[in-house]
Amino acid sequence: MRKTVFAFLFLLGLAGCATPIDQEHIAHMNSYIGKTDSDLIVAWGTPDKTYKSDSGAKILTWRRGQQVVTGGGFSTCTGTAGGGTLFTQCMNPFPPEATTYYCEFSFNITGGRVKGWFENGNNCPRVK
Repeated sequence: MRKTVFAFLFLLGLAGCATPIDQEHIAHMNSYIGKTDSDLIVAWGTPDKTYKSDSGAKILTWRRGQQVVTGGGFSTCTGTAGGGTLFTQCMNPFPPEATTYYCEFSFNITGGRVKGWFENGNNCPRVK
């Protein structure tokens, strides 16, 4: 009985972490299929990366993201000097941590038209 309850609670916890598939994002990305690379540049700006194969196919990639820094910095320390309390700043013993959250949006272009798209990163809308 305990194993069953534990398994149920474990699966319930995993379900709470699941991100729903972003159908609106998929529809938005699919709306570029059949457009030209010029249309993409007008909509997205200059690509961050461009790859061109020997066959003439291209992949244009835009990177969107942010860096989040947590921890580190200074903390307030106290000490005494001449009978009074002295406030100073001390280094935090924990260095700051920077995490970059990003998503790269890539479009496959063949014959001058978008044929498909894909994305890669740790902060992309869920599409599968």
